[in-house]
Amino acid sequence: MFARIIAAILSFLMWIFPIFAPTEYDQEKKFYTEQTIADTVMAPIKAQDAEAFEAMICKNIKDNVPDLAEQIETLFQLMDGVTSYTVRGGAMYEANRGPNRIFKRDADIRFQISGVNLSLFIVWEVNNFSPAEKGIRHVSLWNMDTEESLVYFVSTEGFLYWHD
Repeated sequence: MFARIIAAILSFLMWIFPIFAPTEYDQEKKFYTEQTIADTVMAPIKAQDAEAFEAMICKNIKDNVPDLAEQIETLFQLMDGVTSYTVRGGAMYEANRGPNRIFKRDADIRFQISGVNLSLFIVWEVNNFSPAEKGIRHVSLWNMDTEESLVYFVSTEGFLYWHD
């Protein structure tokens, strides 16, 4: 009985003060670790599903990278056959401007194809003010042996920091 009373009081307080309840932003921020970013990004790549991959890309990239379809096609061709990968941790960035909040995390995904060491670097964003800008904000594929950039596309604003 006592537990029910406490639960009712807590429910009432969370209804009055919703700030204590985790928001969608908080849940997404907690979910997107380096590993979950890698797994999320690699699933459509391994399945060669360009449409699913493009759906994860922020609106800014879609609007400002004129050869995006070709870049994605090149990325998929170069990564065809990836079966396993490792993930190295990256940087995090978080900021608030009034009620607006933004969080970015990097994931460095390493793998080999035909004996060549490659790195797929991703910047993933979570925010509470622009749903169209969530997701992938930076993609670069590097040949780690020659230090050659193979694929590169990035948002034109707020790639690492704040944007409106």
